[in-house]
Amino acid sequence: MGKIVLYLAMSVDGYIADEQGGVGWLGGDGSEPDAPGSYPAFYETVDTIVMGWTTYRQIVTELSPDSWPYEGKECYVVTSQFLEDTDEVTFWPGDVWELVFLLKQRSGKAIWLVGGAKLLKSFMEQELVDQYWISTLPVILGKGMPLFLPGDYGERLILDRTLVWDGVVTNVYFNRAENAE
Repeated sequence: MGKIVLYLAMSVDGYIADEQGGVGWLGGDGSEPDAPGSYPAFYETVDTIVMGWTTYRQIVTELSPDSWPYEGKECYVVTSQFLEDTDEVTFWPGDVWELVFLLKQRSGKAIWLVGGAKLLKSFMEQELVDQYWISTLPVILGKGMPLFLPGDYGERLILDRTLVWDGVVTNVYFNRAENAE
């Protein structure tokens, strides 16, 4: 059964994007791009991807408009809109709890919760995140879009390990319920 894993990068001051939603500041220092904890290493552990509409739109219009970056992975976009599925993406207008229930029945590897903050908030409010991989990049933005939005959730986490790679620090946490299994 796949676990829901948030793997996300933020600035030292807790932002996942600048004020305009830009992520051009993402990246390490180039010293160890493929080390354990890095994006390429994590990506190999994933067979399913879940993202919000804003993240999807940014990928197809700005970050990778000419090619789908998650080829070979099952991908769901959570949205309130009723959209026609594509070859790469299934659009999910329903409740995230129902989606997670269905995905966990058939996924063998990790189910990557890509972003963004609104989608993360809905997953956290329903206690659906099993692991948090939070990478802190060596940059301070001063303002922007925060990783955690105010919400009806509170979670005590257990630090599993800390990975340092490419000038980035990644903390891997389990929620207490996950650790109890």
